[in-house]
Parts: sequence; C-alpha cells; structure tokens
Amino acid sequence: LILAEELDADWSLVRSVHGSNSPAYADPLFGIHLTGGSNSIKNSYMQYRELGARTRAMLIQAAAQQWKADPASLSTKAGFVIGANGQQLSYGQLAKAAMQLPVPEQVTLKDPASFRL
Repeated sequence: LILAEELDADWSLVRSVHGSNSPAYADPLFGIHLTGGSNSIKNSYMQYRELGARTRAMLIQAAAQQWKADPASLSTKAGFVIGANGQQLSYGQLAKAAMQLPVPEQVTLKDPASFRL
C-alpha cells in the first residue's frame, strides 16, 4: 500500500506476492529478513515510499524520452504517465524502457495530504 501510494498505482490492479531472500528485501535497520510486528512498517516506511517514488520517477523519465518532453511537465495517476496535452502511457507500456534507466538517488516524495489510498 505504501509503495503503491507513492507510485500512483491503480490499487485495483495491485497484487501482492512473497519476496525472495534477495538482499533487496532486507530490513534497512537490521540488514536481515524479518517481520517484527509493529517494527516492520516503522523501520521500512521510508524505504517503501522512496522505492515507489524512484520507480515513478523512472516511469516519468521513460515517457519524457518517448514524447521528447520535459519530465517536469508530466504527471502520474492510477498507473499512467500523463502528458501536458493529455496523452497517456500505462506503466506497463513504459516498464521496459524505465528499467533501462539509472535509479535516481534523490527523489521528491508526495505530500501526505495528497494520498489517495
């Protein structure tokens, strides 16, 4: 839910699956795989938000490259990148191109007042 919110995903299409034992899924505080009741979200909340924001930024960049547009002129909503003229590309249409881009180190998180989920 946290990642989907920051990503601007379409919640009706979100599916949850178990992660692997990859280090990418390790708790950032303890460096191991664990669930610790109330500590799971407390310790990983920002990690999930930042992951969603980084992914959203990469999808926007992929659309900007395709449309030859300024990324700042694009927005996202319910699993789509939306252009200044109303054109839209789904995250699925942009996924392959977005995966070729570098992961941004710095991202702007959404204002919690704008959360939809």
